[in-house]
Amino acid sequence: MRPPYDDYKANLLERLRHAEYALEYLKACKEEGFTVFIGAIEDVMEAQVNLEAFPQLQSFVAILERFKASQEEAIA
Repeated sequence: MRPPYDDYKANLLERLRHAEYALEYLKACKEEGFTVFIGAIEDVMEAQVNLEAFPQLQSFVAILERFKASQEEAIA
């Protein structure tokens, strides 16, 4: 049995493949704060782009993840 998070994430990524949904998702996450917005950008990129085909984007996502972690540490 898959953990509920896996089902949620798979469903979210499926919905984020649609441009209008992705736009509304980004808008809503922006309202929640900067680190949530950065996470949303990662989600949209994961849904929209085959990251394995674009190694440069993989490194960009890694930079976003490190930046988000540093912001969360600064808040804590």
